Amino acid sequence: MLDFNAFAAVIDVSYSIEGIIPTTPTRSTITTTIPPTTTESSTTAITEVEDNKKEKESKAERVPPLTTHILDTARGVPASNVPMLFSRQNERGDFDQIEQGTTDNDGRGGFLRGGSWQPGVYRLRFDTDAYFQQQNTTGFYPFVEVVFRITDPCQHYHVPLLLSPYGYSTYRGS
Repeated sequence: MLDFNAFAAVIDVSYSIEGIIPTTPTRSTITTTIPPTTTESSTTAITEVEDNKKEKESKAERVPPLTTHILDTARGVPASNVPMLFSRQNERGDFDQIEQGTTDNDGRGGFLRGGSWQPGVYRLRFDTDAYFQQQNTTGFYPFVEVVFRITDPCQHYHVPLLLSPYGYSTYRGS
């Protein structure tokens, strides 16, 4: 643990008085004493850092390996209650469903909670027709399928969807 009892700063000071040639710089030393920390405040600071670390680790454990977030760009709000299917491509090239879910009120969803995955090709299918019907809107795309490749199953993958009745966009998020 670092314990700063005091520090010193050396400052070169140059000055001039109007009409007089500047003087040679003088050297001044300023010393300030910082009172040593008490054991109680040090312990409190260390405990807070450890608690923050545990909270982050706990949150990381709760975040599933695959997450998504759908934003309705036409309305400027998250797209809630969007049915989703998560599948993996098999050796024949067909997709086998692994899980299904629905986005929450914030337009978020996740898959493989408590599970793991392996390298391969996966697909997220969003039932946009069901969502647009809830909004009393007719969309051009009845569903959106996002097919992506997992090469490192130790990483977290985020596949967001920006959605409107006549268009959509997706990307690899973080």
